[in-house]
This record gives sequence, structure tokens and C-alpha cells, in this order.
Amino acid sequence: MDTYHAAYWSSDPFRLSSSEEEEEIPDSRVEFSEANFSLVLKNLQEGDSGLYDAGVSGEENKDVAKYQISVQERVVTPVLTVDSNSTINGNCNVTVTCRGQNTSVTSSCNSSTCSQVGGESRGAETSTVPLLSVYVAGGFIICNHSNQVSWAPNMKEIEMICASNSKPERDKENQNYNVGIIIIIFVDVS
Repeated sequence: MDTYHAAYWSSDPFRLSSSEEEEEIPDSRVEFSEANFSLVLKNLQEGDSGLYDAGVSGEENKDVAKYQISVQERVVTPVLTVDSNSTINGNCNVTVTCRGQNTSVTSSCNSSTCSQVGGESRGAETSTVPLLSVYVAGGFIICNHSNQVSWAPNMKEIEMICASNSKPERDKENQNYNVGIIIIIFVDVS
């Protein structure tokens, strides 16, 4: 029968033990309970990610449990910029770029859908890498920046983007119309 003298937790760079022979690395963010051999990590940072081993020691060390801890920071609100827009046969098409934390996605959107045309679509539901997605909902183009612990959207209204594109065309038409009236009036007067 194995006899164990101490319980321990280890992860690079520390090893905490119930044995007085083990050296504890002082860190105010780590608490080891000798009463129940639990480990409490406080104020986690991304650098605390890694494999944590729980075990017992005696004549031989024996691992009891292993935990892979992934610490993620909150994502920042992405930047959504309109690269171009055009209206063809009454349909507004918009090209946008969504940027966040060292990655970007460029998409072509209309009033109902967006399709990626460039950039990286990094990340997945199980990944620790933030994910950028661009889609249309409720009349808005939405850029969503997310990871497993947080999300942050940025959005632009499609009608406003399309209206800003068509306004110069209307102004040109009005100018031509006004010039036409002036010419007609001039002809009628002479």
C-alpha cells in the first residue's frame, strides 16, 4: 500500500505543497489550502494559462488531476469602417472592414447578407483566439468581436450608408434641373 506524505499543486513556474519540505513561491494571487488541498487563483492574467497538476507525494509522486486553464481578457470594441458603397438598380452594396486585436475581416454586404471578401477569419468557438464576424441584422451591418468570455459589437445603419452615397447624385440632378429652368426662362424672356 502506498503511503503519501503531502499533497501538491504544480504549474510552471510554481509548486505548492502541504509538505514543509517544499518551497512555496510567494505570490499574493495564489492560495493553497492545506486543510482541503485546494488551490485558489486570484486576479488571473493571460500568463496564468497552462496545465495545473494536482498530486500526492510519498515514495513516488502520483498525479491525481490535471486541469488545462485558459485565461482570456475581454475583447475590445472593434472598428467598423465603410470602404465603399454603390447603388445598382436600387440595391445598395457596401464593402466594410472590421478590425480588432491584430486581425481584420473585409466583407461585401447588402440589405440582407454579408460575404467575406478578404482578411482573416480567425478563431472558433473552442479557440482562445478572438473571432471577428460581420453580418446584417435589423437594417444594420454589425461587426462582432468575441472570444469565450466576452463580446463587443460595432454597427452601422445600412440606410444611412446608402443615403450618403445617393445624396451627391440627387444634388447633381437638382443642379441640372435648376440650370434647365434658368435656360428655359431665359429663352421665354427673349
